This record gives sequence, C-alpha cells and structure tokens, in this order.
Amino acid sequence: HNRSLRFLMFNSFDFHRARLELLRPFVVENLNLTDLQLRSCDMSVQDIQMLSNTFRQRRNPSSIKSIALTGPNINDESVRAIVELSNNCPHLKKLDLGSSRIGDQGCNELVVLLQNPESKLKRLHLNVNFIGNEGALVLSN
Repeated sequence: HNRSLRFLMFNSFDFHRARLELLRPFVVENLNLTDLQLRSCDMSVQDIQMLSNTFRQRRNPSSIKSIALTGPNINDESVRAIVELSNNCPHLKKLDLGSSRIGDQGCNELVVLLQNPESKLKRLHLNVNFIGNEGALVLSN
C-alpha cells in the first residue's frame, strides 16, 4: 500500500462490500490520507457503516480533513451513518454530500453533527439535493 498518498478519489465506481474490504487496509494504515472522495459511487447504508468502522480503526484518525460522499444512493437513510462516520474523523473540516438525494428528514440528522461541540466541520456542501424549506429551516437554526 502507498502510505504517502494524501488524496484518494473514486468517481462513478460501483462499491460493494468486497471492494470496500479491499480498501480497508489502505484507509486504516495510511497515516497521511487527508481527503477521501467517493463521488457517484454506488454505496448502501451498510457500505457507509463499514467505512465508518474503518475510520474508527485508523491509526491516525485526525489526518482526515475532507470527505465527499455523493450520488443517488446518498439519501435520508444514509445520513445517520454519515454522521457516525464524520464523528470518527475528529478533525474533519469539509463534508461534501452534494448531488445526492438528501431531503428534509436527512437535515434533521445533519443537525446532530452541526450541533456537536467537538465537531471541527467548517464546510458542509448540500448542493443539488432534495432539501425543502423545512430542511433549510432546521439547518439554519
């Protein structure tokens, strides 16, 4: 495994458990990884939970500063697992959930992350989602 890699991006990659298992040793062992982007990847809630468990096992959890999880499978049901994943990255500053299917219900879950006093999150990208007035109001408060 290349342990000096800082940025890793997959775009339109069909992730399934087996492939995520292959990625696990790299994510756990790479002390320098700061940015992980899984854009338009076919990830289920279980896949996100597995990724969250992987981040929990990292030798250097504070190195992760930016995560992108985008695509049509990222929806309201995914958000709780994403919040858990984010909490396993204590120095996460940017979370990109754009171009997904998050709606008002997902915003209720995101508030948990935003109100966490230990969170270092500075940027939350939610562009091109299904957030209505109710969700926007929840996030703004």
